[in-house]
Amino acid sequence: CAGHAMFYGIAAGLETLAAQAFGAGDNKLVAGYLHKTVAMISTLFIPISLLMIFADWFLMAFGISEEVAHMACEYVRVLVPTIYLMGLFESFRCFLNAQNIFHIQTVPACIVYALHFVWCKLFLSIFESKLTALALAKCLTDFLNPLVLFLLVKWKGYCKETLLPFKRKSAFKGWGSFLKQAIPVGSILYLEWFSYELFTIQAGNLEKLENLAVHVALAN
Repeated sequence: CAGHAMFYGIAAGLETLAAQAFGAGDNKLVAGYLHKTVAMISTLFIPISLLMIFADWFLMAFGISEEVAHMACEYVRVLVPTIYLMGLFESFRCFLNAQNIFHIQTVPACIVYALHFVWCKLFLSIFESKLTALALAKCLTDFLNPLVLFLLVKWKGYCKETLLPFKRKSAFKGWGSFLKQAIPVGSILYLEWFSYELFTIQAGNLEKLENLAVHVALAN
């Protein structure tokens, strides 16, 4: 949740700033905001992925039982690429929203999410561990989401003036001014997601696994 909150918050800032630049007719600035967002997500992904890999240590440090911590970590470790993929998808979605391109996002989402049930059934029949199977299905869905959307945008010819080649030097500059405006926009989202994180830690300290299972079902 913490990783998602950071990426979604940055993407929310992108949507606001890119919309202002698009309204002013500055297409290069719109592209620059997208490039900065991708650069930030790529950089933050490194420490976030390490936290996910060693998630069982942190969970047990908060008093969660070893059994639950290892089960959670088994699932989370497979989902490491998903955090990055979801960050890219949300950034690209906000990039399109800033340019008033909404309808095209529905088509790939309907196709990919419909196929998610197929991946789940397929991987559950292949892998012995159900946690690993479901995590892999989610990884595949989250990989196809941004890929299909990007290919559809290119095929339809949208964003020709704003979807410019990635410039590494400019993408890693000017983060301060970007974050100064993006953080207040995403702050409400940060607080909301971190509250879910705290609630999950509290639920993880429940003695009975049945109660924990109820929490997971309701939270999702």
